[in-house]
Amino acid sequence: MRLLPFPRDISFRSNEQDPAIDVLTYAIGDIHGRFDLFKKLVQTIKADAARFDGKCRVVLLGDYIDRGPESKKCLDGVIAMHRQPWCNTIALKGNHEQVMIDFLEDPLAGSAWLKFGGLETLRSYGISPESAEPDEAELEALHWKLNLAVPAIQRKLLRSLKLSYEAGDYFFVHAGVDPRRDRETQTEETLLWIRDAFLKVERACSKSVVHGHTPSDTYTDTRWRIGVDTGAYATGVLTAVRLNGTQRHFIQVR
Repeated sequence: MRLLPFPRDISFRSNEQDPAIDVLTYAIGDIHGRFDLFKKLVQTIKADAARFDGKCRVVLLGDYIDRGPESKKCLDGVIAMHRQPWCNTIALKGNHEQVMIDFLEDPLAGSAWLKFGGLETLRSYGISPESAEPDEAELEALHWKLNLAVPAIQRKLLRSLKLSYEAGDYFFVHAGVDPRRDRETQTEETLLWIRDAFLKVERACSKSVVHGHTPSDTYTDTRWRIGVDTGAYATGVLTAVRLNGTQRHFIQVR
């Protein structure tokens, strides 16, 4: 089924049928440097998945870094997930990963990033700016320090992150989709950054969208949208959803 916009002519499942998925799947919301919660949630998911037959799928919805204290460890944790024999892992890109990539390529991108959670990420690599608002010379120095500190395997991970993933009647993405555009005209900026235009419609596309990006005190569970960003760095709550056939179950750690 193509990902098409709402409300144009599209092939919806009938109203009597709930969205279904092909393989037992867990989707994890924004981690934001909370490696402690990430590790605890993965352990919980592994134990939960052991109750079912077959190998499960784990979709990571992006924003592994920034704001929390252990961004470097979180990227290592994502790498480790790809090596787990009990699950297949799909890691998506969040807007925070994109901003980090931008700074690795262009030091001037750091001015906004440091106010956006990048300061905590730099500290996780043992790098501390000398001033609260670095000038161009200091940004250049921080740019080179981070380039030296980020290991090759993490660079490879950052380059490999996907923008979206589809399975069954579900579409997984970091931020959401623009309901006013068709699949071919969805931009990377939209998939990583969109909020209101996506959140304010009952159904944004022909699939049920699972996303993070917009933090909330609790998860969102509607037929055509599941939101699992519960602001882990601030609330201490990290959330995942388990999708199994047409069933949904939410898992949280604190």
